[in-house]
Amino acid sequence: MEYRYGRRTIVLFRLIAGVMAFFLSAISVAQDDLDYFLMDIQADGFGLAESLITYQSGEDYLVEFAGFLEAVEFPISRDDKRWSGWFRAEENHFLWDTGSGILEVDGYSGTVVDSIEWLDNDEGVFVTTRALEAWFNLRLVVNTRLQTITVSSSDPLPFQRWKKQTLAKYRYRSAQNIEPDIIIADEYHWATLPMIDLSTHALIRGQNGVRGTAQSGALIMGMDLLKHSVIYSGSISDGSNSSLKQSNRLTIERASATADTTLFYGVNRYTFGDVFALNPNLVVGAGSGRGFRIQRNSDERAGNMNRVTIAGDAPAGWEVELYRNDALIEFGTVDAAGRYLFLDQETPYGENIFVARIFGPQGQIREDRHTYWGGGADLAKGEYDFSISHIDFDHTLLDGKPAGARGLAAYYTTDLRYAHALTENMQLGAGYARIGLGSRIADGAFTDTQYVSLHGRMKLGRGVFIAEAANQLQSGNAWSLAYLTTRNRHNISFAHRFVGNFESPVTNRSGRPGSLNELTLSGPLAPDRFTGYTLRLTQRRQSDGTTDMRLFNRLGLLWGPLLFSNDLEYVRVAGNPVTAGQLNVTGRLSRIGFRGQLDYQLAKVSPLKRVSASFYWAIGERFHNNLVLSSSLLGDGSLSFRNILSARIRDFALTLQLSTNIDDSWAVGLGFNVHFGYDGRRQEFITDKRSLANTGRATMNLFVDDNNNGIRDPGEDPVSWAVYKDDKMLSASPGVVPLDGLPRYRAVLLETRHFKFDDPFLVPRSEVYELYTHAGGNINVDIAVVLAGDIEGYVVAGPSGATGVRGVVVMLYDSEGKKIATTRSEFDGFYSFTAVPGGDYEIRVAPKTGFTVFALPFSFDADDGYIVLDGIYLYE
Repeated sequence: MEYRYGRRTIVLFRLIAGVMAFFLSAISVAQDDLDYFLMDIQADGFGLAESLITYQSGEDYLVEFAGFLEAVEFPISRDDKRWSGWFRAEENHFLWDTGSGILEVDGYSGTVVDSIEWLDNDEGVFVTTRALEAWFNLRLVVNTRLQTITVSSSDPLPFQRWKKQTLAKYRYRSAQNIEPDIIIADEYHWATLPMIDLSTHALIRGQNGVRGTAQSGALIMGMDLLKHSVIYSGSISDGSNSSLKQSNRLTIERASATADTTLFYGVNRYTFGDVFALNPNLVVGAGSGRGFRIQRNSDERAGNMNRVTIAGDAPAGWEVELYRNDALIEFGTVDAAGRYLFLDQETPYGENIFVARIFGPQGQIREDRHTYWGGGADLAKGEYDFSISHIDFDHTLLDGKPAGARGLAAYYTTDLRYAHALTENMQLGAGYARIGLGSRIADGAFTDTQYVSLHGRMKLGRGVFIAEAANQLQSGNAWSLAYLTTRNRHNISFAHRFVGNFESPVTNRSGRPGSLNELTLSGPLAPDRFTGYTLRLTQRRQSDGTTDMRLFNRLGLLWGPLLFSNDLEYVRVAGNPVTAGQLNVTGRLSRIGFRGQLDYQLAKVSPLKRVSASFYWAIGERFHNNLVLSSSLLGDGSLSFRNILSARIRDFALTLQLSTNIDDSWAVGLGFNVHFGYDGRRQEFITDKRSLANTGRATMNLFVDDNNNGIRDPGEDPVSWAVYKDDKMLSASPGVVPLDGLPRYRAVLLETRHFKFDDPFLVPRSEVYELYTHAGGNINVDIAVVLAGDIEGYVVAGPSGATGVRGVVVMLYDSEGKKIATTRSEFDGFYSFTAVPGGDYEIRVAPKTGFTVFALPFSFDADDGYIVLDGIYLYE
């Protein structure tokens, strides 16, 4: 029998049920009561699951193992008493025999699981949270403040609305395994108006009694031209006390529309104009100049060894913090050409997630995400990648010869590289390069030199072995060997490099060591407030026979809202030891930020070298202040001071700058900053607080899909109000939500569970959209929203169906046979599904020992908002 109620009646039922639950929880005490808690699961800073039900047993929290695996979507299954499968992007194998208790997982090979860590009963296998954390390298957070109401099983409530927080309500998927429902391909146009980032500044300054002026400006433009992305970045400065300086960069590029398509002959991206090359090998290295690059791969899978260069675009002068797997590792600033660079960043074995957090002077915040797999490209069997490039480091496209070009290690490179995965565990490749190599002779002459190289990668044991051999034709040879592995969450790598008489831009830049040996350890530390450590020992044997030693240590500490990172390095060159360090600290609250840096050296005299600090805070909604203090602690100890007060008028920013060096100089000035563009489809002007020019933009158009077909048909109205991600992106107009600052040429996953609407019965029709866009790109995404309601019922057994059956897996399937949600029946057989669109469905239950089951088809009208289904009977 089906019961249907109006929406107002249902809201009243829910209110009454909630009040009853509250009072019953206060007065009901029974031996079979259970205390439920909600647990969130995190890995590498990403949410894997939310609101997973947990049970308290003494001082431990127990989780039903099958429900845990389903929530995080690890493909581990049970066969009798054996649990086996993979987890975390199939990088780790799992095997657990509950009969013998033996566990086979990274760091726990052959370990017998202590009986206090798990139990097996008729309701399933339960494991403690601390065991799950150790086995799967996770962080499990039991939130006691969100404890669900305890209800006595002897006096159940009719609808039990407190049970909304079930396994299936909000399902976070593994960050490595999210499958999109809809893919929105990139769009290039023959011509568009540019997206523009513009900033100008004028200063009046004085020094030693002499007054002068200074002016500066920066401009970034991104647009489509002839179906290519065109990016221009330029800056200019002039003053009465300085000569005119300018920088120009123009890059034209195009990438395939999605990850699974190509442009031609397997090429998925090409770039020409002012190009930045990432070739972390023995020969070419990294650099920028005039030229071209054609490739089948992404720059983040470009055959890297165990070090990479992190590069990105942003407005000039913005500050950057670089994090690896949530640990702060370096500070930087965007240069005059609009690019930030972090050279020689380590990539331990496995996935390395680098996040560049970029901060503008008016409180803007942007994040760029870079993902590298330690040990080189991670190609599947039969896959291949290649790159062809020619770059003239001595010239840029618009400026001609850049300043300081003669200091380059090479003035041009022509480079070809290819790699092919022979098996799942091995890939091999080859390369050729022709380089105008910078001579070590004082006159700076260049000579043309050719190179051939071989490189490979092979999984070996629990790690990866990588190697490269290069030959400088008619000269010398060099090779590099490395092994990277992980043991019990700690990364270990060993690298050996031999150079000898071999010369290349890479070896010359590093001082041409005859050989190099390096051992690196990194990983987490206990207690949890430590973000991790890095310990690296390096031995360099120079070509003149001398030996240098370096010992580097990095330690991260989280203390309240502050994140500390301390670098300490011991260096012994030619027998002279020096020990120096750098302490970095950063912190963020809702309206206040802090960043500090202290350089020091362990010496008897003047151990502190330099200290600097930045404070920035919001003053109301329109004003933002940035204070920077810097002082040299050596010599006469000069102190500099700079304060920037910003006033935001809509999306435009005006800045007032005051700065001084206590000894001899001062400056006062005004600045202007704006990001603007034009939406051709909507024919409207765009302004925003974030950079628009060198990132992508999506306009999300949400509409009520009356016929639930996923297509915006004539007459279907926009959603009246919507917000995405906790008020960060509000509706610009009914049904329109902008999404700015999208990284270019990489998939962006838009999870519609982050949307909120004014009507709680509205839900997006699809869960995950995969977006692709490019610099200056502006795509429109139609998102169907449908009316939804709740489905409830009971799983019962017995001749009359009077007995509720607890712990049965209940699954909801749509009319096409796709499983869309899963839950479990409660102590009285009750189950529920929330926020379900109207349509034809089927309830199925998983087999339970001793019972025969059947499926229950039904139709659901979301306009009614609520449905109670006939009981699902389990026959013995």
